[in-house]
Amino acid sequence: VQGLAALAVHDATRRAADDVVAMAEAAASTRRGELTIATEEGITWVGRCYPDDVLGLLDGEVVLIEPGPATENAITNAAGLLLDRMLGYGGELVTVLPGHDAPEDLVDVLTELTRVEHREVELVGYPGGQRTSLLMIGVE
Repeated sequence: VQGLAALAVHDATRRAADDVVAMAEAAASTRRGELTIATEEGITWVGRCYPDDVLGLLDGEVVLIEPGPATENAITNAAGLLLDRMLGYGGELVTVLPGHDAPEDLVDVLTELTRVEHREVELVGYPGGQRTSLLMIGVE
């Protein structure tokens, strides 16, 4: 998601050094969220997780645990909670990349949540297809 933020500000007509700075600043200012499913029991900053729990990570740290099993409803709920938490720190543009195993309507659900709860924010979704996470979120 940071790479997409950098590409969004790329300007081939700009001096190369200035373009690198702009792209680096965009990438650095993008908060990164991710949803994944726990594969084993563990201790996180927000408590104990168990296999099949849905984990919400913000910049690499677990910030929420949606108890398993990892149903479509649990995944969608966790995605909404993570996005809402990320937007609590501000942001204007949200980029979501649903993974291979994400619910098919996940981008639509998050778009509606953003429209209702965060009217000032634009959300765009692109098929990510990644197998390592259910969802990747970037907030700029």
